[in-house]
Amino acid sequence: MQMKNFLLFSFLLFSIIFSNATYSQKTNKSFEGTITYENTYLCDDKRIDLQFLNMLPKTQTFFIKGDKAKLIVENIGIGNSIIADGNAKIKYQLEYIADSIIAIKYIESDLVEMQKKQDSIISKQIKTDVKYTNDKKTIAGYECFSAIITASHINGSVSNDTVWFNEEMFSTGMNLIIENPLNIKGSQMEFSSKMEIPLNAQGDIASIIIFSKVKEITKKKISDEVFEIPKKCKVIAVKEYIKQMQLEQNNAKK
Repeated sequence: MQMKNFLLFSFLLFSIIFSNATYSQKTNKSFEGTITYENTYLCDDKRIDLQFLNMLPKTQTFFIKGDKAKLIVENIGIGNSIIADGNAKIKYQLEYIADSIIAIKYIESDLVEMQKKQDSIISKQIKTDVKYTNDKKTIAGYECFSAIITASHINGSVSNDTVWFNEEMFSTGMNLIIENPLNIKGSQMEFSSKMEIPLNAQGDIASIIIFSKVKEITKKKISDEVFEIPKKCKVIAVKEYIKQMQLEQNNAKK
């Protein structure tokens, strides 16, 4: 897999990991500091080799300050990031390629359009129900409660997953980074998700189970400079970026 495509895959993977996670806007609490998630992967499919699994992101760290949030994804020694401002409703996805940095810009209309497409696709394949329980446990020093997510799939199968959440951490900026929320209270601290990898043009897929858990939470002051776009960064609108990628893929097939 080419490096550029792998970086894109890493961000796509993160969206899948956190597709069930949400930071509910019903709470009035605001958090400032960092939240670090740790991932482990499970795949029994022999068509997926261990080297590929080892290249997947092991940690994700959020820097949060009010409506602003920055996500850093760590994989194979490369730091990639997403910066979002929940108040301005704008998001930048930063790609570090060779000696250059590209910032893919998402404005509010882009985010709304993408969310509608995702919701439309998911609603045709799966229906979800969230039930809260009184169970408690401590994760990274914070008291968490559990919720049961029941997923009814179009093929008739039903799956149940337990997530653990805390209502203290909150940022509208995180809502822009984390797509397709289920409106679970507060922030999810421990959960699992499923990723399907296309293997070939015939439609064969392999499934990977991803287990994510908050490893560390640190309350501290975050400088506004953390959320600034690098000065030497080239900014490109997401729709224009998609056109360029499609053109590159088409040229590669010739």
